[in-house]
Amino acid sequence: MTAEVHVYLLGKHELFREGLRRILADSEYNVRKSSSELEDVMETEPDPTSSTLFIIDCSAETSEFDATRRLRAKHPSAWVVLIADDHDVNRIVQAFEAGVHGYLEKTMQCGPLVGALKLITLGEKILPFRLIEAFSDPTRRVPHPTWDHGDVTHNLSDRELEILRCLISGDANKLMARRLNITEATVKVHIKAILRKLRVMNRTQAAIWALSRGLDRVDPPVEKARMTMPGAGRSRLNHPIGETVGVAQRPD
Repeated sequence: MTAEVHVYLLGKHELFREGLRRILADSEYNVRKSSSELEDVMETEPDPTSSTLFIIDCSAETSEFDATRRLRAKHPSAWVVLIADDHDVNRIVQAFEAGVHGYLEKTMQCGPLVGALKLITLGEKILPFRLIEAFSDPTRRVPHPTWDHGDVTHNLSDRELEILRCLISGDANKLMARRLNITEATVKVHIKAILRKLRVMNRTQAAIWALSRGLDRVDPPVEKARMTMPGAGRSRLNHPIGETVGVAQRPD
């Protein structure tokens, strides 16, 4: 039996909150409170025996990022998801910097939405699939303003660049190790070095950094090795709900 998840909805518009409540009615996500005020949600004391998920209606303002930080500070074990109207790169990066576990778009259909929430509660990071598509159009690339644009490699080694391309595909550490013929421990060392050199907080931001510089279009030596392996060319974005969301693999 699937464990019940207690859900708390925060958003200005009652129509949005009520619609989301009905979508989740037949799932394991039990909406315990719905409010337009952050303080109403903040004063809630979630049941310690159940998992907790906060879903925030994200407008064009940045106050939702402050709400995310406050909720994460008070409930560090809870999941926080933003549902927005757009997939602006800078806002998505800001959202993950604030501590969200997922950034979803309101254009999602009901089934994929519930599927995305399930992935989040399993430990995945979710971002809009349209964000990945946007990077294929050079005119839509908007690099994060705090990143250094001088040297595209950022003094990364060839191996670290290979790891970055694996991060773009959403590969787990175990899969990277198998593809590159190195140990998982070595993969973790390279990832830590990449995050330090790029001055980013997590794998998701590193993948966005790499995509914004077109590293996904360079044909590295490792790609040839991938073509000889079962399932070659298949990324985590080919998930059954992959038409709607992109999955950023959590650190192992």
